[in-house]
Amino acid sequence: MEKKTNLPMDDDRYESLRNRLKDMLRHDPELSDANLLREFLNKYKEHFGTRTSAEMSAGTDNMLRRTIHYMVLSSTDLSGFHETSRNWLKEQGYQLPPWDTESTHRLHRIIQYKGRAAAVIEWEPKKDITLDPNLEENEKNWVLAMAIGAGEKSNWDEEELRRFAAYLTMGGAEFSNDRKLSNEEIAKKYEVPIEEVEYRRGLPDDIDTK
Repeated sequence: MEKKTNLPMDDDRYESLRNRLKDMLRHDPELSDANLLREFLNKYKEHFGTRTSAEMSAGTDNMLRRTIHYMVLSSTDLSGFHETSRNWLKEQGYQLPPWDTESTHRLHRIIQYKGRAAAVIEWEPKKDITLDPNLEENEKNWVLAMAIGAGEKSNWDEEELRRFAAYLTMGGAEFSNDRKLSNEEIAKKYEVPIEEVEYRRGLPDDIDTK
């Protein structure tokens, strides 16, 4: 099993969210106050992406608790609360998230993005891809493309996966017609992070990506 490091919520942009979670957990380790959880969701909804935020808002109280316990297990800084979150998830019959150290998922590879775990590729017991739900929508598109590459070519390194994702999301020869557009326009057109547009500009258009 691959060692799980750089958990999904270790990124600095989640510091305020982690601190608020830490305060909540000190007073209510099992997150029993659903109203407080929904206030938390509303305050930090920009961190979750539109789709995930909508699903959480419409979900049951237990679904919301499950998601937030997953967040707890997604942060090294909250490791003091990991055992409580694991126990709650197990008691409710939920699987542990695949990046957790006690997960029974048989991992093959963790995809890193911006210095943290962003996706998990599994081959057993079935082939599957798990994305970090806290990714922005354009980041999800990019990370999914990298994960697809890893699923097909497990021996590729991070640079090869990035290259594959660039061609999968923004095309090969057809991209030449978009070079006149600004990075912002291309990022919006293909729904990918703007920094990956600059990377794609540095790649040739006439290349076989198969």
